Formats: sequence, C-alpha cells, structure tokens
Amino acid sequence: MCAAKIYSAELRANNAIMATDVFEISLPLSMVVSYKGMRLFVSSVLPLTRSSHIFGSSDAGATIRTKMLARRLMARLCEKLRLALHRVQGKYGMSARVFGPLDIEGHHSSIDGRFYLLDTARMFPTFPPERMRYIPLRPELVALSSEPLSSDTFSRFSEHVEGTMEHEQRVNRMVAVLEGEQVAECASQLQANFQTACAAPSQVVAQMHRCGVNIRFLGAVARECHHVPSLVAVLELEMIARAFKHHLYKKFPCRVALTTRAAAVHPSPPRGRTPVVTDESADTNAVSSDQTDPYFPPGVPSATTVTLPLTTRAGERGQMKTALRLPRKWDDKWEGSQTIETRARRLFNRFVAREHSLQDKIISEVNQYFGYSLALTILKSLSASTVLRRVAELTGFSFNIDSQEICTVPVVKRCNAVYRAAAVRAKLQSEGAGVIRARISLRGSILGDYHAIIACELLQLGEFLLVQDESSCWEEARDTLRRCALVQRSLMEAHRAHRATYGAQLGQTLVSLADADLRCSPIAEVAQRNLRILKEAARLIPRSDSRLHSLVQRQRAAASALLGGRGPRSLACCTTQ
Repeated sequence: MCAAKIYSAELRANNAIMATDVFEISLPLSMVVSYKGMRLFVSSVLPLTRSSHIFGSSDAGATIRTKMLARRLMARLCEKLRLALHRVQGKYGMSARVFGPLDIEGHHSSIDGRFYLLDTARMFPTFPPERMRYIPLRPELVALSSEPLSSDTFSRFSEHVEGTMEHEQRVNRMVAVLEGEQVAECASQLQANFQTACAAPSQVVAQMHRCGVNIRFLGAVARECHHVPSLVAVLELEMIARAFKHHLYKKFPCRVALTTRAAAVHPSPPRGRTPVVTDESADTNAVSSDQTDPYFPPGVPSATTVTLPLTTRAGERGQMKTALRLPRKWDDKWEGSQTIETRARRLFNRFVAREHSLQDKIISEVNQYFGYSLALTILKSLSASTVLRRVAELTGFSFNIDSQEICTVPVVKRCNAVYRAAAVRAKLQSEGAGVIRARISLRGSILGDYHAIIACELLQLGEFLLVQDESSCWEEARDTLRRCALVQRSLMEAHRAHRATYGAQLGQTLVSLADADLRCSPIAEVAQRNLRILKEAARLIPRSDSRLHSLVQRQRAAASALLGGRGPRSLACCTTQ
C-alpha cells in the first residue's frame, strides 16, 4: 500500500472506530490534506510517552505488547467491527493472539488517563494479493460478514501460523459477496436514487461506500447499470476524471522529492551501494529493499531501491533528503511551485486539445484500473469543462480554459467527529438515564466524586435529561449540571496545567445549565442569573468553537427578551426594581 493510500486508510479506520460505542477508546483528531500533488497527514499532539505503549507493536513485531486493559477494550472494539482474534508471528519467531493488526499502537496516557489508538491503517483486512495488492476492504463490507475477519490476513505476520488458511478463505468469501451481491445492490440503489446520483458524481462515490464497494469497482457497477445510459455516463465521467488524476500526479517531481514515516524507518543501504530513484515508469509508490516489505510492493531486486512516494509527514522531508543525499535538482524542482503548475497546465491543455496520445493513456488507465472497456468515442463526446470540473474537486487544480490559468486549493478530508456524536446519542437513547446513574454511582465509589470521568458522565446525563419532554427531567438535569459545574471548577483549581481544557468543558456545562434554568423557571430573576452564567461561559469557551458561541448568543438573546428587551447592561436596574 502506498503512503498516500495509507493515510486515507488510517482516516477511514478512525471514522469507523468513532462510529462504534466503545467510548473508552480515544483517537487523535486528524485530517488528510492534498495540495499541489503532495499529501500530508495532520494529527493532533497527544499526551503520550514511551512508557505509555501497552498494546501492539511499534517495531514491526520485534516486541509485542498485550496488557489486559488494552485487550479488553480491543476485544469490545473488534466485536463491533467484525474483526477476529487471531494468531500472529513477530519478527524473531514469537507468536501471540491479538485483536486487530499487529502493528497497531495502543497507549494508556498517564496524564489524562485515556486509552489512545494510533497507526490504524491496517485495521481492516486487504484483498487477496493476486486481485488487488494491499487494498483494504471497506468497513461497511466487513460489517456485513457473518464471520469475524482477521486484520492480518495476507500479511507476513500471519504467513506461518495456525488458522491462516481459514481466515484467508473468509476474506475470499467476502470478496465474492462484494463482486456479486454488493455490486448489484449498489447498482440498484443508484438506479433508485437516479436524480441524486446524476446530480453530482460525488453522490455516486458516497453511495458506493455506503454499500461497502471500493472505487475500483466503478466499472463493475457501470456494467450492472447498462440499461440506464444517463447513469452509465456519470460513472464513466468519474472513471475518466480519476484516470486523469492518476496521470496528472505522475508528472509531478515531488513524487520523488518527499518521503513518509515508513521510508524513514527503513534500513539504510549497505556501504558502497547508493540509493536508486526509479523513474515514472516504475512503481513510484513503493519503498523496498532486497527483502520483501510487508506493506509495499517489491522494487528492483538487484539494488537497494528507495522510491520516495507522494506524501510526507512534517519534519521528515529534510532528514530523509539529507540521509539519501538527493541531488540538488530535486530540491529546486520541488521548491519551485511554478514548475508543478506549469506541468499541470501543459497536461490540461493537451486534454482540452484532444491529443490522441493522452486519450489513449486515459483509456488504458481506465481499462487497467477499473476493468472497464471505455470507447474512444465516449471520451471525445464528453465536454472538457465537465471532466476538468470533477478533476478540480479531486485534486484541487482548477483550470480556466479561456485564460489558461490554474488555481490550486487544498483538498481536505477530515476525521468525522459527527460519527462519535451519533454513536453517543444512540447509546444514550438505548441505555436511558438509569444506566448512566448506575455508572456514575459505581465509578464514583472507585474514583471519587471529583474526577474528570465523573464530570463527563454528569454532563452526558444532564444533556440527555435536557432533551426529554418532561419538566421533572429538566429539574433533574439542572441539579445534575450544577453538580457537574462544581466538579469541573474543582478540577480547574486542582490541575493548573490543564486549566484550559477543564475550562472549555465548564463552559459547555454552563451553556446547558442556562438552558435548563430557563426551562424550569422562565422568570426575570432566572434570566438575570443566566446572563451572568452565559457571560462566564463565553469567556471560558475557546474562540474556535463557533457552535457553542452561537448557542451562547441565542440563549443570551432569549434571556434578554424575557427581561423585556433589556440586555446585560440593565442588570443593575433590574436588581433595584
């Protein structure tokens, strides 16, 4: 799997984990940014140390950690994701039974007490190597499996262990289900939502993902929809745009000027053997040596090959370039962004001019990547502006045909926190307030009443009671949120280093408390108190949280309206009256 695909796979796995109700597992907020042909993985800084690593392996199986706390959490998570407990073999012959991939990292922070998961790119099993090399199955497809699947199927960690054949057969059966039932289901869903699918190609991609179908099966879906010409035209447009994107990225010099974390930990070449940077005709997404790498396709066997892919992590580009002693010309090509735009402009002009050689390459790319026989007449009949508009959505390169100017914008894919919010809401509705009260009582007897976990549980209970339609629930929500605010104020005083974090949580609690106050007693005295509470909440909430700030403004407007149009400046006058 190339580094660009690794970043997308890690983001996809993080979203799948956040959609579960295993809230004891935390993940870093992350995003994948593509800009001018370069892809970056941006992640938040976590409070972790070397001693916090308690699960998985950070050195390709040389050491395997399986603490009981992490095993329990991973067992719950893998049960939700339909992943199996399986045996793996480490670097020096040691074997262990693990949940999830061997090279995942689980950390228990001694600072905030949370359990974090890192390096989740290989969370889901891959296709068989003879079909699609190092391409993972989608989480939606794995969730449909009647049997749990092994994350390390078709990897070197499970080559010589028991149960390997059984797990490989399970994956093969799911691939057969994908090619048969799921592709047909996706085609029927697209035909049922014909108007939405034809409105934007992005809707086609979203529907395929909901059915667990990878983008590589666009050709198979198009063959299933052969009796709907308009839908087939949209699918062919998507295939042409993605083939053009692949051909565009091959033209950029930054494909060999940047590196990834996987390349940085790769062994250096032996003395007397210089690194070889392959050309565009070779597999430019590979990082390999004389031995077969478990993640990347093999390179040139006669020399130590270090092929630098399209992506990088912050701070590693300069270190790797110094270690490899790359020629100065590569640095000049990368630093001169005009070179990238010039190459992109030339390719766009060739496409607009309907150059035969470029059209043949796009047709060959569609046939090879998607397994779809695209006729040359279809490519010629499509409007160039329509194709380039979709290419701009995928790559960020927007080309003006009239002025021949290129505008580049970053394309961002974020870790969707809405999945976690939806999972929290579903769990609260299924459990009810009684289960949350019992959990608060149990954890309070173990951790004490003034603990960060107790504050989070009280906030969840208060917000759950606040959305109910009974006035008795509103009164209980008000008392619960007052208790939560008291706990959070104590935490702010006791932990000065994390005062900003607890202050932001207190601001959210005060906003909910003001809402509960007005629901229970909508009178002027309560409105005056709420204005003071909301003023403190606005001071504590971070400026970046626009949602809570807009909620504060709405509640302040409601309190002011209850006071007869008087705002916060008339509080003294209201008090004297």
